Amino acid sequence: MHYFKILGLCFLGLLITVQTAWAGAWPKAKGTGYAQVSFTYLKYNKVTYSTGAFGFEQFDLKRPVLDLTLQGYLEYGLTNKLTVVGAFPLKFTATGNPMETVANPVIPNSPLLPAGTLNGLSNIFLAAKYGFYNEGVVISGQLGLRTGTANIDNLTGLRTGFDSWAFIPSVQIGAGLNKGYFSGELGFEYRTNNYSHNFLARAEYGYGVTWNEQHKTYFVAAFEALIPFNNGTYDDGTAAETALYQSRLGYALPGIKINHNINKNWWVNIGSYGAALYINQGGAAPSVTIGLAYEW
Repeated sequence: MHYFKILGLCFLGLLITVQTAWAGAWPKAKGTGYAQVSFTYLKYNKVTYSTGAFGFEQFDLKRPVLDLTLQGYLEYGLTNKLTVVGAFPLKFTATGNPMETVANPVIPNSPLLPAGTLNGLSNIFLAAKYGFYNEGVVISGQLGLRTGTANIDNLTGLRTGFDSWAFIPSVQIGAGLNKGYFSGELGFEYRTNNYSHNFLARAEYGYGVTWNEQHKTYFVAAFEALIPFNNGTYDDGTAAETALYQSRLGYALPGIKINHNINKNWWVNIGSYGAALYINQGGAAPSVTIGLAYEW
């Protein structure tokens, strides 16, 4: 019963990890692009740790944590096979008044950290995607870089990102289906500053409904996973009291998205990820992302 109780409660804001919108395996044609601005809301007062074999243990934080993200995302085709990708997240974080009840703290007998706010740039993501094959099935390779551009305040435990750089090679595969599509990605994340390295995986299945010549909606079932090797020796310090950007953050969770074409070039997107199959060092609360995109 304990496992199912935790499973029903655990949600994770994905903007704190991979932090990118994702257009799938397809490179953009030369001179075409996709740009999106999105906003993510996440607030929580509990953190979840993995105990192995799909087990979870949930701890109380001494202060609630507010984590907001405003992100710009861009894909642009330099050639018909080579696409450049960029994600530029701004974070707005804060801790609130002390919780009235802290029955199971993360660190027993630790002092109460002062409340505070910390805003600024998170980890910028830059990548080059190259299409190797496009005959019914699309196969692409991507080489990504996540910059160590986060702000850290050890006094309050607040962070706007990971205290490391990351190099992320991956392989992506996609296929158009009857009224829909499938796209998947497998990769490896190598991180500096003694952070744990990670395996990463993504998959999406989208089903399109055409309302008329100008309006179409994709209903998307998604899956995201980040699995740490647990070999990092980085000291997370006071971030354990806020559950923000810890070294061994990991998750495996399904989600849903709705992408609606409001006219020829403009899209409105909304998404959320559901009950975790696996989660470690993640804030336990629902997150919602809303975005506005332009495609040319």
